[in-house]
Amino acid sequence: MSNVPGVIPSAAAVVPLTPAKRTRLEYSTVAKSGRLSFLKCNPDQECHNYSDTNALCRKIVKPSCLIPGRKCVEGKNGYDQCVDGKSEFVECKADQKCIIVDKNFSSCVPRDNEQECEKGYDKCIDGLNGHALCYKGRLSFLKCNPDQECHNYSDTNALCRKIVKPSCLIPGRKCVEGKNGYDQCVDGKSEFVECKADQKCIIVDKNFSSCVPRDNEQECEKGYDKCIDGLNGHALCYKGRLSFLKCNPDQECHNYSDTNALYQTCTAQNDKKPTWINNQKRTSDPLDNLRSQNEYM
Repeated sequence: MSNVPGVIPSAAAVVPLTPAKRTRLEYSTVAKSGRLSFLKCNPDQECHNYSDTNALCRKIVKPSCLIPGRKCVEGKNGYDQCVDGKSEFVECKADQKCIIVDKNFSSCVPRDNEQECEKGYDKCIDGLNGHALCYKGRLSFLKCNPDQECHNYSDTNALCRKIVKPSCLIPGRKCVEGKNGYDQCVDGKSEFVECKADQKCIIVDKNFSSCVPRDNEQECEKGYDKCIDGLNGHALCYKGRLSFLKCNPDQECHNYSDTNALYQTCTAQNDKKPTWINNQKRTSDPLDNLRSQNEYM
């Protein structure tokens, strides 16, 4: 323990831990010594997980500036820029000078030109939530309201638009009580999808529901296997029952074939084809296929 930077050995209280209360990190600690220790960070430090098995106390970095903006620096040809609590000096070019546009926005403009900016200039300014625009050769800055965000609609058109709060937070599909259908949450937007008259809504897992035939023992057709929009996973049919398999965070779902469910799988992003397709002979049992898939991922 004495070799850990920023740690005071005397502050560690060593206590036994019951298996039922161990976390993944705690298991790693127990595996080495059989005992769990707790190390408290200093007041000027914060704890940070660098990996699943490595946590350290690191110094809290205080912001070098508080008010977002750009301000010309006296005695220098440039401005201090404050974005996300970090201050940075931006120097103007030799043929430019720094001008104060408003109390929180300065900019570099041509030194020997009556026109401060080019006609049509209108762009959002990073970190300031507003846009600078050119009007009759003069530069202006328009700040967005607190409930707005600046958006560049084109190279010459920036506007403040209302921030749309998400109507739902957890992506998924959930059957709605009292209705024959499910609420679908995709990209923060909730939408009700009604099942057909000959269908009913069933809960497949906690975040996925679906419409299936009402008077049929089979919930789905043999071979059905498709990615579900917005959920990063695929629904598949096995022995007449519908299942949902979610991809890992570093994967994305891709439909390799509309007619062959055996080529439907979660694959690592940017991969054109999963490794197991070239290395493993597929079987007729989807669960066997999934086991083979996992061996190669």
